[in-house]
Amino acid sequence: MEKTTREKLIYAATDLFRRKGYSAAGLTEILQAAGVPKGSLYHHFPGGKPDLALETARWAGRYLSRLMEEAFQESTSFKEGVTRICNAIADIHDARGAWDFCPVTGTLLGGPADERFRLAALEIFESWVKLSKTHAIRLGMAEARAELQSRAALLLIEGAWITARADGSADIIRRIPDMLEA
Repeated sequence: MEKTTREKLIYAATDLFRRKGYSAAGLTEILQAAGVPKGSLYHHFPGGKPDLALETARWAGRYLSRLMEEAFQESTSFKEGVTRICNAIADIHDARGAWDFCPVTGTLLGGPADERFRLAALEIFESWVKLSKTHAIRLGMAEARAELQSRAALLLIEGAWITARADGSADIIRRIPDMLEA
């Protein structure tokens, strides 16, 4: 099925923001990668690049949420779920042969000092913590511990993503489960 113009813009921008960060990805570059004219951007995203960035981050957030959901559904422990998530993220990086920003942080926290960006990033991160916590409780963890471990996993993954970019290796991402409490 062929992508809509809106989807082409989202996919192209997501890729560029992930690889280069919000500020380094130019509007002309996004339009060329999407293969669409400039008017299409403003038709679908009247606020221009900032509106597109918010939508790409939300799209990426939903994608990572689905990845997390699948990882936890197939797991019998919280640590196994986190292991599956970390391996999936590391495998994506290895398959690309590139070390990218987290698509949410590279887009929203690498962008302008825009309160909408900060709030969208917080909303996405909180949704990941909530999803993780729900599964931790389902897998037998007490609620308070599930909250702490879910937040710790998020912090470790985001920090490891940055470290992996600097190091050029997914090894740190794969070691995250061993850094969590048993």
